[in-house]
Amino acid sequence: MKRRPKILLVNDDGAEAPGLWALFGQIATIADPVVVAPAREQSARGHAITVRRDMALEELRHRGRKVGYQLGGTPADCVKLALAHLYRGRISMVISGINWGANVGHNILYSGTVGAALEGAMYGLPAIAVSLRDDLEPPPHFDAAARVARRLAEDILQHGLPAGVILNVNVPNLPLRDMAGTAITRQGQESYIDLFVIRRSADGSRHCANLGGQRLPSRSSEHALDDLELNKRLISITPLHFDLTSHVTVGTLHDRIAHLCLLPGRGKQGGPS
Repeated sequence: MKRRPKILLVNDDGAEAPGLWALFGQIATIADPVVVAPAREQSARGHAITVRRDMALEELRHRGRKVGYQLGGTPADCVKLALAHLYRGRISMVISGINWGANVGHNILYSGTVGAALEGAMYGLPAIAVSLRDDLEPPPHFDAAARVARRLAEDILQHGLPAGVILNVNVPNLPLRDMAGTAITRQGQESYIDLFVIRRSADGSRHCANLGGQRLPSRSSEHALDDLELNKRLISITPLHFDLTSHVTVGTLHDRIAHLCLLPGRGKQGGPS
C-alpha cells in the first residue's frame, strides 16, 4: 500500500481559525495533514521569527485526536519548528492558510501567511499560501478556497514546483460556481493609505494605532496583476520566490560602482558580478 504524503498546515490567523480547519478537511482527503499553527493571531507579522525567547508549545487536537501543535510564536516559527524538529524529514509540502483577507500587492510583504510558505520553500519544499478575499458579501466561503487548495496540492504533489518558488493563491469570496476562472498573475501595487490615530492616556502617556485607511488598487497594466484579476472574480495565482535580488540591475550597478572609490587609498574597486 502506497504511503500517503504528509502535508504541513500553518496559518497566521491562529490555531482556532475556521480557514485552517476547512483546509485540514480537504487536505485529509488526499494526504495526511499535520498542523503547527500560532496559538494566537499573528496577522501582518511577515517573515518574523522569534529568537532567544521561550515559546509555549502545546499539543493540538481536532475531533478528539492529536493533529499537531500550537506554538506561542509566529507563522515562520511554526514552519521552522515543524521542519527542523517536530516532523523533520517527513513533510512533502507546506500549505499556509486559509487566510481571511486577500494577500496581494504590497500586502504580500507584510503577510504572515506568505511568510510561512516562503519559509517552507527555504527548507526546499514546495509550498503554497492561500487567502480568501474578505471584502465581498458574507458568509466566508472557506470551503470553496479549501477545494481550490486541495486541487493545487494534488497537482504540486505530482509535478512539483521550481526550487525556491511558492504559489500565492487568492480566492474570491464566492461559491466555486460563481467564480469566473483562474489567472496566473504578477504581484500588483495595491496598497493602503496608513491611518494613524494618536491618543493620550489619563497619565499623560501617548499611544498610537494604525487603523488602516483607503485601499489604493494597482494601476492598469498590460500584465495580469493579482488584485485586478481578483476584482474580476478570478482566482489569482502568483509565483513568488525569496530571492530579492534585482538581477536586471546587477550588471549595470557593477559597471557604475567600479568607477567609484569606496575604499580610500585602494583606487577603484570592482568585484565579480
